[in-house]
Amino acid sequence: MDNNIKIVLVAPVHITPTDEWINALPDCDIIIVDDSNGKVKIDKPNVRMFDYIKQKELLGDLYEDFEKFHKSSSCKNFGHWLAYNEGYDVIIGIDSDCVCPPDIIEKHLEALSMKGGLWENPLYKIGIYPRGYPYWARDKEVVANVGLWRDCLDLNGQDRIENEPKETLITDNKVSLGIIPFSGMNWSIKAKYMPLLMFIPNFGEFRRHDDIFGGYIFQKFLKKAKKCLTYGLPIVRHDSIVIAEEDAKEEIAMNEYDKMFYEVVDVAMEKVSKEKPLEMLYNFRPDFSGTLFGELESSFNFWRKLWQK
Repeated sequence: MDNNIKIVLVAPVHITPTDEWINALPDCDIIIVDDSNGKVKIDKPNVRMFDYIKQKELLGDLYEDFEKFHKSSSCKNFGHWLAYNEGYDVIIGIDSDCVCPPDIIEKHLEALSMKGGLWENPLYKIGIYPRGYPYWARDKEVVANVGLWRDCLDLNGQDRIENEPKETLITDNKVSLGIIPFSGMNWSIKAKYMPLLMFIPNFGEFRRHDDIFGGYIFQKFLKKAKKCLTYGLPIVRHDSIVIAEEDAKEEIAMNEYDKMFYEVVDVAMEKVSKEKPLEMLYNFRPDFSGTLFGELESSFNFWRKLWQK
């Protein structure tokens, strides 16, 4: 990947992060989406803070519709839209409880420089394709990477109650051929494809679905466009104390009704033509009427309007 590319790291904050988190931020431009509305202060020359006042200045008449994304992880959507419009080439997303390793930029860029494929490649470790691997399925562009974590892994609450490992044992990056749970804690995307990833706001009983549901839609877009996503490195330290029972309770709605959500998305995706990312977004019209997800219609309408702004 070109060494002259413009890189930005985007992070949402709700409370003041630890000194360790602040000191570990990489030496690149950083956009902080301030969901504390001005209570958080981070004094670093490469950090720009955007509280509600600044968000309103930039969103204009769309700000009122964006307020439903506040007070949740989905507030980060503002930073992604801003980074895209400011002309960055690569957007890295990190949460405010994930401590960046020194090589976070290097490892994300290495992943985005990989070539993917549409079939499973059993020889990926040595960088060659076996006999019979279709030539038309080779050398596809990788446009996104999901990094993993250590110490506090991103698990379902119920799974954490039953077993809580501290390491992933992952040592490289692998092309995803199916659908992976897209964790919003540590990822990178070539900015051209940023419009295709919306973190879903909280609604009803749904509280821990934002990146998973949004990441499912994003990956379906990529498959439609024959683009690839990788996962693995970089590994961040997830510096969080999790109460598994509370997470499990908040995940009930997602785990019980996720199939219903995915079925609506799949039907809508069939009508999306393989065009440019913005055109794909404008053609994506999920029909949630008559389902538990009906109030998301306004969120998707907002998302399309935002990227037309």
